[in-house]
Amino acid sequence: MAASPRSFTLHLAHALYVTGSPLEGIVELDLRREEHVQEVHVELRGTARTDINQGDVWDSHNLCLVHGTISVWSRDGATSKLPSDTLRISFRFDIPDGLPPPCIYHGIGGLFSTIRYTVTAVAVRSGAFRSNRRISLPIAMVPRDPVGLEVRQALTAMTTSGIVPSWRTDRVQQQVRRGLWGTHATALVELHIPNLATYPLFTPIPFVIKIRTISVPITRAKAAAYPEDRPVFPQTPTSYEQLELKIRHLVTLKAKTINMKEYWERIKDTRPLDLYRGGAVNVSPRQWIPLSSQVSHQTTKDPSPDEKGSWIQEATFRSAFCLDCPPTFEIDLMKCGFTLIVNVPFPGLRNDLSLEMGLMNVSSGLKAPLFHDRVSDLQPAGTYLGLPARYWDLCE
Repeated sequence: MAASPRSFTLHLAHALYVTGSPLEGIVELDLRREEHVQEVHVELRGTARTDINQGDVWDSHNLCLVHGTISVWSRDGATSKLPSDTLRISFRFDIPDGLPPPCIYHGIGGLFSTIRYTVTAVAVRSGAFRSNRRISLPIAMVPRDPVGLEVRQALTAMTTSGIVPSWRTDRVQQQVRRGLWGTHATALVELHIPNLATYPLFTPIPFVIKIRTISVPITRAKAAAYPEDRPVFPQTPTSYEQLELKIRHLVTLKAKTINMKEYWERIKDTRPLDLYRGGAVNVSPRQWIPLSSQVSHQTTKDPSPDEKGSWIQEATFRSAFCLDCPPTFEIDLMKCGFTLIVNVPFPGLRNDLSLEMGLMNVSSGLKAPLFHDRVSDLQPAGTYLGLPARYWDLCE
């Protein structure tokens, strides 16, 4: 990517950078049109900012994360005539380790948090009425993560070989009914993901969603007469379009009251996950199971037409999701963690079931920068950390 006001240009690779690795670029300057430029330097800056609305007062905090400057050219230091009127200078920064990823979050009631990184080229011009030329480009970076890289490689090998992982499982059960009154039926949802120490970015992470419903009890005779093409409440979903799988960013901001006491505010930012197409869906035929068998798991020896039981319906969804978000981080001003959410709709008022899987650690899974084509290969959406368009606006 490049930015160019008039005769001054800054070139950077379109990449997702990694802390502890180099950041390289090129500055171009047309000396014929910029004869008053005396010196050119490049800055790498990273800042964190939080804004919290406390009624009539805004509590704002800024934290400098990194500030490096490199002088790349000066007219006094030029010892020989240049072969061209266009100055083309390369530069390099070594990105420090330990920096948090970029992000932009905003919450209800005036909560804002931002971490931004920019590379700025400055052409210093002589003369009292000549302002310096400045051009900035935002960049994205993630922490170096050798542990997450091993996890990513293990997940890839597991997918290739068909090995079943050890699962982490959360479940939720809820009573539902068709109307405002009547007997309750039961809906159960389970979410299974690999039980990992960390969940790396840009990596297919398998998941299984199991849905089980138990209808209100009816007699064996009524079940036998029930039409096969008539749905049984609560009916299980049969396609991915009926489900919602989301990731929730839990961002906690440090604030201070008017009397300088510290406290924390929280932003909940929920976003849909990118699912890999072609996931398997298995919907089992419904079965009427006697209540006695549901408890004892044994078949009734002398079935009676008046014996009561319930329709059992089950559906299983198997696919994979890919994470494209800022990894988990914590700095003095803010910290960010993640949960997974599954929403399953059922007919009726307030019958939709929601499962939220507890905090999961998200890491980059990278130890070297990813350039644009490589990021696109690993992440179908081809984006960087889900950052909004306003993050990439040029800072002139």
